[in-house]
Amino acid sequence: MPWNHVSLLRRYTLKIGDENTAMTYLATADRLAHDLHSLEHQAQIAKLYYDIYAKKDDCRRALHYYRTFDQLSDSLTSEKNIVHMQNMRVRYEHEQRRAEVNALNEEYQTEKSLKWVSIMAAVLLFVLGGVTMSFMLYALRSRKRKQMEQHQMEEMRISFFTNITHEFRTPLTVILGYSRMMEEGKVPAGDMAKVGSMVSRQGTRLLSLINQLLDIQKVKSNIGHPDWHHGDIVLFMANIIESHLNMAHSRQITLMYAPKQKKMMCDFVPDYARRCCVQPSDKCHKVLQGGRTGACGA
Repeated sequence: MPWNHVSLLRRYTLKIGDENTAMTYLATADRLAHDLHSLEHQAQIAKLYYDIYAKKDDCRRALHYYRTFDQLSDSLTSEKNIVHMQNMRVRYEHEQRRAEVNALNEEYQTEKSLKWVSIMAAVLLFVLGGVTMSFMLYALRSRKRKQMEQHQMEEMRISFFTNITHEFRTPLTVILGYSRMMEEGKVPAGDMAKVGSMVSRQGTRLLSLINQLLDIQKVKSNIGHPDWHHGDIVLFMANIIESHLNMAHSRQITLMYAPKQKKMMCDFVPDYARRCCVQPSDKCHKVLQGGRTGACGA
């Protein structure tokens, strides 16, 4: 029979005055308490025995059960204290372990954060290094390209001055040579017209070179503003060639204009196109002699 049922029956029998039945249930309860090793229940039973024997004026047994109750109460108190201390110790160990686990978690999170920071720093340094190297390579290439351009410009400048010096020297040499011959009287009277024509042609050539230099300087300084037109470049150049046909015919030169296309619409600067056409034509007039044919293709 469970302890709770025995305790209730014992209290009920005492209340109705059935002492013998109460003692029977009390003995059963005492046996169950000893089987369960329950000090608390044993102390309660000893207290009930003490109350019963005190009412019977059985001082010896009442004293015995009072001492038993007192000893069991002390043991129960000590056991509770021990259990409480054990619970406190278990709780303390649990809190300590939890604190250690939290510390390990925090340390892990810190290491993880430091690892990510290290990785990001490494990536950033790699990117910065790549950008720096790219910039340095770009700067070196730009510097090398600039040096090459400067070298090419220097070569072009030297070549230009060499050519222009030669172009100036030839007419000046002719003019100065014939001038000295005329000063010294070495030119026959019959050749004066021929020499004068030669000097005039060389002077005209020299003036043409000077005009070309002025045109170059004009384009370089952006003083001139190109006047762009849209039209048929083939027809425009045909008109220019036609204006030179009479002069070519007077020198017995056959001047022909044979374009590959009959019509070509485009944007062009009339002045530049005129110079590109007139200068080769003038050169042909100077180079070709009578009875020769010059072909101009576009």
